[in-house]
Amino acid sequence: MKITEQLWRLQELEEQLKEANNQKKIFMGGKEIQGNIQEHKNLKRQYEETKLSIDTKKIDIKRLEQLLEVMNAKKEENRGNLYGGKINDLKQLGILLKDQEKMEAEVSEIEKELLRAIELLEEYEKNSEETYDGERKLGSQIKKMLSDRQKNIETIEKTVEDLTHQIEEIKALISKKEMDLYEYIKTRKNRPVAQINEDICTGCNMDVPLMTITLLRKGEIATCDNCGRILHKSE
Repeated sequence: MKITEQLWRLQELEEQLKEANNQKKIFMGGKEIQGNIQEHKNLKRQYEETKLSIDTKKIDIKRLEQLLEVMNAKKEENRGNLYGGKINDLKQLGILLKDQEKMEAEVSEIEKELLRAIELLEEYEKNSEETYDGERKLGSQIKKMLSDRQKNIETIEKTVEDLTHQIEEIKALISKKEMDLYEYIKTRKNRPVAQINEDICTGCNMDVPLMTITLLRKGEIATCDNCGRILHKSE
């Protein structure tokens, strides 16, 4: 393998290694997973808050039912006094009628409040069920995503290991002088090696002199007179 082929291959391997490391960073960061985990926490908190609202509303309903039972008992007692034939005075009759009217109004308000409480309880229970289902499904999705992420990281780590090994092997074939040149150009150019395509440097799109192409055919190393990149001509 000619020196320019070795340097071209080295550049390809280093670019692949850089891409693999970038992918690893993305998987390690796990932005999508972190977003889902936060959403799962929000759903769990919402579920707990809804459960608390359900418990509170059940206590409220029980209180209203007990109050309604007491008021109905009082209303029936008053009704018995009113229609029991024991009233002897109009003033007493008027008081009992007003009390009856007041108690019926209070009972009506309690019944309305109880109905609203029952409707709210049904709404809370529906929301609780939907939130629980959403939390459970998202939790399963997160577990799968974490498992897939770990598999991807392990695959990428194996790729990084293989690429690193290949880079070390090919560097061992290149002399220090040529590696120093490669590393120096890499500090100035994103890609230190450029292919020649139809006698044109693909790094800067300028013509390559025939003398330079002749050197490359002899297996010698040469750089572009314009951009300074190491030139590689595929056979």
